[in-house]
Amino acid sequence: MKYKKGDKVTLIDINAPCVVEHATPYHEDGDQFANVYLQNIVNKARYVIPVAIQDKVIQGGHPAKTGPIHAQVDAEKQAPKLTLFQKVFGKK
Repeated sequence: MKYKKGDKVTLIDINAPCVVEHATPYHEDGDQFANVYLQNIVNKARYVIPVAIQDKVIQGGHPAKTGPIHAQVDAEKQAPKLTLFQKVFGKK
């Protein structure tokens, strides 16, 4: 088996961190009846992924913190600090 219960994985399409709840025992990678059951860590949504396509949909480990929201937070952290005078009267 590629993944087992408790493994931390990422759902590639939505870049969601998940944990494997159950993996159906299977003997071949193309087994059409075997599934991997995932639960999203953030919103507790559940997903069922067929083993036949797991390589295209799931990757091991949690996703890196990237994207537009994280870029905006990083930009705000690196913004120059304004003095009280500049905050009140604007930057000149």
